Amino acid sequence: MARALPLVGTVGLLVAGLVVAAVWLLATPTPGSASQSQPSASASQTVNVESMTAIIGLSEDNKENVLTLCWRASTNPNEECRRAWLEQLGEFPHREVNTPPLSVDIHEVSNATYQDCVLAGDCPERDWQECRYYSIFRYEFGRDVPDDFRAPERPAVCVTFEQANALCSWRDMRLPTADEWEALARAGDDRLWPWGRFWAPGILNWGEFDMMAYPIAGRLDGEQNSAPVDAYPDGANPSGLLNVLGNVAEWTRARDDDPQGHAGVRGGSYTDNAMDLRLSRHATIPSDQARSNVGIRCVADR
Repeated sequence: MARALPLVGTVGLLVAGLVVAAVWLLATPTPGSASQSQPSASASQTVNVESMTAIIGLSEDNKENVLTLCWRASTNPNEECRRAWLEQLGEFPHREVNTPPLSVDIHEVSNATYQDCVLAGDCPERDWQECRYYSIFRYEFGRDVPDDFRAPERPAVCVTFEQANALCSWRDMRLPTADEWEALARAGDDRLWPWGRFWAPGILNWGEFDMMAYPIAGRLDGEQNSAPVDAYPDGANPSGLLNVLGNVAEWTRARDDDPQGHAGVRGGSYTDNAMDLRLSRHATIPSDQARSNVGIRCVADR
């Protein structure tokens, strides 16, 4: 007959097991979450990218991939999921552009860096009360921007186009053009996402809408709003740029003068679903508008 373990020994084994389990849980990051990296408050490193001939927009194959995804995710597929829709957006057909050698921010500009610019007297304070708060349900009229957006390691949002320009100028840099942004984000080829040619929902900060357009924010990426600027390292592009897709969109200089005072934004944000998150997608918003889901990435000519 098997002999029973002494009570003290049994308790000891249970306690030891619980301690090991607790240590394992504390040490193991949630897949895809911002906890995978230790954010640095000012993270303003740059990487040099050589001149290139880059593909802008959608190739024929990518157009079909986007339309297929559109049919799965759109609430209005008969109107949106057509070639004419992509032509209207300016994404199809594709074209080639030449870009100069550039230095580009690895991370989106952080609140810490923007505050340094304010303290230096070169950037204006942001008006958080006037900033438009966007959640996964889109613009929430009258709601204040949550305090977590102001953390030093989070991206500097609630900035207008001119405030973004001021920040980049203070660093002897500038905002990229829309074409430069896309060429840098796609690393010169025709990839749809920074990491490659297949959608990977666990390595970026996005709106997490399922295929029935129901928002499930935070279930996959660990964040309901913006994430630290050095989060999601597995979603980096070949140049090492982080969060060029998702987290917050980024101001760009428009390709053409816009008499209505709009400027470009690229990259999508924590509010967007899979249908809108691709590197060829671009949009315009009023240049004097500050939003919780639009931030800054700077470049410099070399």
